[in-house]
Amino acid sequence: SSFGDFIALSHTVDECTALEIKKVISDGIVAPGYSPKALEILKQKRKGNYLILQVDPSYQNSQDVEIREIFGMSLVQQVNNYRINRQTIGKIVTNNNDKNKLDEALNFSNSIDNLIIANISLKYAQSNNVAFAHDGQLIGLAAGQQNRVDCVRLAGEKAKMWWLRRHPKVLALRSLFKPEVKKQDRTNAIIRYIHGKFTNEEYDYWLSLFTELPESLTQQDKDEFVKENIVCSLASDAFFPFRDNIDVAAQYGVKNIIQPGGSQADQAVIDACSLYGITMVFTDSRLFYH
Repeated sequence: SSFGDFIALSHTVDECTALEIKKVISDGIVAPGYSPKALEILKQKRKGNYLILQVDPSYQNSQDVEIREIFGMSLVQQVNNYRINRQTIGKIVTNNNDKNKLDEALNFSNSIDNLIIANISLKYAQSNNVAFAHDGQLIGLAAGQQNRVDCVRLAGEKAKMWWLRRHPKVLALRSLFKPEVKKQDRTNAIIRYIHGKFTNEEYDYWLSLFTELPESLTQQDKDEFVKENIVCSLASDAFFPFRDNIDVAAQYGVKNIIQPGGSQADQAVIDACSLYGITMVFTDSRLFYH
């Protein structure tokens, strides 16, 4: 959520980045360093109450363990130091097991990077967990669900919303807002426009935000746009227990998948991927986080 969140960065924050951060809702930032100009910009955020933390990038947990107290008991486990990169991405199971041909087997640009980004997010979000990525961005995340296929559906809906916010009619909507409408109210109004379901009272309020009546966005408009445009990578923090996960993923433009594997239903899941032309990669490493 934008409320109560921290922006975390791996490199020194420069002036350009600070100006972008100034525009968005956030309660704090953590980074290894800040340029003098960036620091001055960030100090002005939230009327001087923006939390700015500097992390030591060389810090290591000397104990190499994590401890959590529950009901007076302490649970201790080793820190999850699993690295997710091109070397650990695993093997293709839908086409062949030649790792050198991974780029050829994956269907669109930045596929490997998208799989890595989606998979990294799983390490830090509540299980059960599924993530969608596109063009170097995480665009859908479903965490803490009881059913894995519900994870796929929820993350898919978030990814679908990300795509629909780029529909020409949605982009045109931005020019119709009254000048006094605040940024977050505009964002909420755009989401409601895409969903298209209003109470009568809500619709009257929604209309009051615009200088003129926006053009309607039909279900056919949305379906056609999604069908023509949506392309995603998917990562799962544990194996898929049934092929229905793949049937649902295919509805949201998934073209490649990374997951640990290890289910009794692995072959049925692989066969389903082959039917849809989806490339699947196994890592043999679960990323459960509780």
